[in-house]
Amino acid sequence: DMLTHDVYWVDARLDMIQKVSYNGGNRQVVRRNLPNPMGIAVHMSDVYWVDRNLQTVYKASKIPGNTEQATTVRTGLSKLRDIVIYDVANQPPDDSNPCRRFGNGGCEQLCFSYPQDSLTTGIGSFQYKCDCATGQIVSGQRTKCSTVDEYLVFATRTEIRAVNLDPASTSVPFRPLGNLTNVVGVDFDYEDKTLLFTQIRPWARIAQVPSGEPSGDKVKPIINRGINPEGIAYDWTQKKIYWTDSSNNSIYAMNMDGSELVMIARVERPRAIVVDPCNGSLYYTDWGRFGTSGKIFRTTMAGSLKRAIIERD
Repeated sequence: DMLTHDVYWVDARLDMIQKVSYNGGNRQVVRRNLPNPMGIAVHMSDVYWVDRNLQTVYKASKIPGNTEQATTVRTGLSKLRDIVIYDVANQPPDDSNPCRRFGNGGCEQLCFSYPQDSLTTGIGSFQYKCDCATGQIVSGQRTKCSTVDEYLVFATRTEIRAVNLDPASTSVPFRPLGNLTNVVGVDFDYEDKTLLFTQIRPWARIAQVPSGEPSGDKVKPIINRGINPEGIAYDWTQKKIYWTDSSNNSIYAMNMDGSELVMIARVERPRAIVVDPCNGSLYYTDWGRFGTSGKIFRTTMAGSLKRAIIERD
């Protein structure tokens, strides 16, 4: 409630509506003995709430301890969850907000206004803080965002996402690349700022996308015929892509443009793959036949001199 600087909430366990001042004091009960209150909204001198059990929207005075009969606004509404009052009075224009008055506070991406006593950047007597939805604040500038050079990339079945290595950071290196199907493996080409990923059938392919601002319209297939790729590894010294294909019981390699494709090893059920081109080694997992133990193998980059380095447990 911006008029009185109070916060109102419903408690379905205690069956009541309560309020508290912005500073956390003066906590009071507004209404009691409500069957199943869910959403709540405050407008002018009244409080509105929905009751899921009674399938009804109610209105009553927001004065604490008020025992007058609540007014039924609308009934016969099933599966009620929340309520909001659509009115300019509940979102009044605020020309004193620095993020509004000073062109987003001069922030390149996000601007957040703060209470006057917060230790933040100030314009005159106003307080605000800049932040980045993607990237990170440039050191010493406070308003500009820059790309992140080190971060963790991971794939889910339908997305490729990234998080900063600093657990305290709330921004992300790039927006999630979504609307994908059956993503399995992911790797990168740091020099060319490119992410590589695999998808298995029915959308089987190996594709690439710029790592700085990955988006669906920038995804470019490298190869999408006759394969069912799973694990993927990138040799940055020779600019070659290696991948496993358990459907074809093989490990393959090719150039970044999809040319000079070659099968380098026959494997029962390969899955994960990692290359160490500086030492000329390739590592991969083999799930083996059903009912047998999986193994981890090491070979040369050409697939020769295969040796199991983990054979059990």
